[in-house]
Amino acid sequence: MRIVCLFILLCLPAYIFPAKTRVKQLYVSESDNDYRHTFLYTSEGKVQLETKYVQGVGNNWERFMQTEWFYEQGNCVRQTEREYRNDAWHNASEIEFEYDRVDNVIVENYFTYTQGQKKQTKKIRSSYKYGKISAKQEFVYTNAGEQLALENTFQYNQENKIKEHRITAYKDGKADLNYKLVFYYDLNGRLKGQLVKHELQGNRMPLDSISWYYFPDSDLVRTQRTVRWNGTTQRWENFQSIDYEYNSASELVAETYWKWAGMNWKSDCRYEYSYNNGVVDKRTLLFSVYGKWRDIMSINYSNFADGVPLMIMSEYDFWGGNAGESVSSYIPFLFNEKLITKKAKSIRVSHSDLVDTDDDIDNYTNDLVSVYPNPSDGIFYLNTEKYEILSWKLYNMKGQLVKSHSQKIRSGVVDITDMAGGIYLLHLETTQGCQRQKLIKH
Repeated sequence: MRIVCLFILLCLPAYIFPAKTRVKQLYVSESDNDYRHTFLYTSEGKVQLETKYVQGVGNNWERFMQTEWFYEQGNCVRQTEREYRNDAWHNASEIEFEYDRVDNVIVENYFTYTQGQKKQTKKIRSSYKYGKISAKQEFVYTNAGEQLALENTFQYNQENKIKEHRITAYKDGKADLNYKLVFYYDLNGRLKGQLVKHELQGNRMPLDSISWYYFPDSDLVRTQRTVRWNGTTQRWENFQSIDYEYNSASELVAETYWKWAGMNWKSDCRYEYSYNNGVVDKRTLLFSVYGKWRDIMSINYSNFADGVPLMIMSEYDFWGGNAGESVSSYIPFLFNEKLITKKAKSIRVSHSDLVDTDDDIDNYTNDLVSVYPNPSDGIFYLNTEKYEILSWKLYNMKGQLVKSHSQKIRSGVVDITDMAGGIYLLHLETTQGCQRQKLIKH
């Protein structure tokens, strides 16, 4: 069995984008298509809208998917995903969130839309004890109604570190498969072992055992080794090993994967890292060829701004094909302080300062209607945390009605991507009365 080479994300720092940046764009080149993701954020840095475009005929950006987040008292209460077809946005799926008094998510309701009809497909219910999650249940909805599909329970030691994790899968309402993960720590509080057991048809047996070994007087992991239980021979057998190497600054510079070949360890793959002022600027994948490590491909991070790489390229190295040729791979990177992994050939990040019409462009605004970005290339967002928008109408400078929308579901998106550039007048009906705003499209 071939071991999958995993990238341990010990070397990625927590990039922080400038606080004033409220519009970011992500350009992703995949195997067959190029995509552009445009993100809009609140002044607190919370994402409100993502619009995904695909590059079509004539290199024009065509609307593809859209996700919108709704907040109440600082918590996201709804996430709606839409797809663009037949020259209009259509709801595709939705998640509704419920919170307890300390802002823990306790219920997540999942819905899909079919021909405009909203239907629940899944529900996740979480419980907490002493500030830690203690249980999570996942329910699915079928013609038979609500059924429990998966259950996770957690126990912690006196240091509030996880001690036991149980996973139970259900089939037709009955427990079908059980897993039990037990965690062990050394006297310094470092994770030293994880034992995985599973129960199938009433038989409980060990599955995997993972051990961590550290450098002396250090929290840096030296080796991670996995042994697997052989049910036939009734004994543990070597399965996988990972060795880690660090530089004098305790930065991870290499990780080598080994697999057990029956009598000895056989090298499987290796990752090597280089740094630019403490930030990874290159990750190289190597395979053992004729007893030597050979460069296969690399991910190159460049164009740094405030410690953030704005350009990421995945390329073949000498032994992987034509050196410098783009290749699709899984690229890990941090975007808006969250770790994202995308399969792509290249990723380009751009961010710009917000232009907000709270500044009362030409004194047209008669109330604090927060609209941004403004000017825009066609996608505008209206802050729905302050008020609920019931409907809006858009007029050109001749006073002609050019677009209108009645909000069946609360939304703060005004999309005039398909309209000519210029100045438009937006009239809003909200729960606090009628308001108006000027929109400027590039």
